[in-house]
Amino acid sequence: MIVYIDLEHSRLRQEPAVWQFFASQTLEAKYRLEAISGASCLIVHYTRLTPALLHQLGAQAIVVGGHYTGLWHYAPGDLAGLQAVLREAGWPILGICGGFHLMVQTYGAQVGPMQDRQDMSHSPPETPLPPGMPGSGSSGLEPRQERGFKPVRVLETHPLLDGLGRQPVVFQLHSWEAKSAPDGFRVLAESELCRVQAIAHEQLPLFGTQFHPESYDDEHLDGKRILENFFKMVGIRH
Repeated sequence: MIVYIDLEHSRLRQEPAVWQFFASQTLEAKYRLEAISGASCLIVHYTRLTPALLHQLGAQAIVVGGHYTGLWHYAPGDLAGLQAVLREAGWPILGICGGFHLMVQTYGAQVGPMQDRQDMSHSPPETPLPPGMPGSGSSGLEPRQERGFKPVRVLETHPLLDGLGRQPVVFQLHSWEAKSAPDGFRVLAESELCRVQAIAHEQLPLFGTQFHPESYDDEHLDGKRILENFFKMVGIRH
């Protein structure tokens, strides 16, 4: 069984259109992970997660999704279970976007806005609105961000990125970034605006991507290939 961690804060329910979009993305991720891996996928909200629960479920791999709500809205205790899972590293874990940020923070590196806004009286969300949604246009007060299908540069060979060439095209939706990779992690890819796009631990089965490999379409299949590689590496997909 694969466990997909829903990292979205319940306060997003106050914005029904955005909540509906991200809820549908979570379901789509579940179905895609099942189709790619051939294993069942259970969605678990971050507030319920503990290492004991994963042992009880017999989890084979963990995928930690992204989130729209800024991390400053999360109570530290709410994330304790997920951080304990990350520290234990008893399962292969792929952190995506917000999940990647939490992995980076758990192992001692910093995350923050890609570029400070001109007006910081209100903190921007960590995730910009998806392209095409009302209010998703940029203005002079918006943080620097990456949205849509964009190329990244592969910096070194790794099984996670097998078969992708030097510049795979993947889906981006973020205005925050990891400022560096934590000790013990290697940076596998970068982009023009973001120098840490993919990481892998040198010894533990921990991997992270700033981009969203689960968001792909028929013309942009590199994200799907990354998920295939992940499940192959951890022995779920052959």
